[in-house]
Amino acid sequence: TDRAAMLDEIMDYVKFLRLQ
Repeated sequence: TDRAAMLDEIMDYVKFLRLQ
C-alpha cells in the first residue's frame, strides 16, 4: 500500500538524519 511505502521512506529518512 502507499501508506506502507511512505512509512518505509520515513523510517529510512529518520535513520539518515540520525547518522548526521
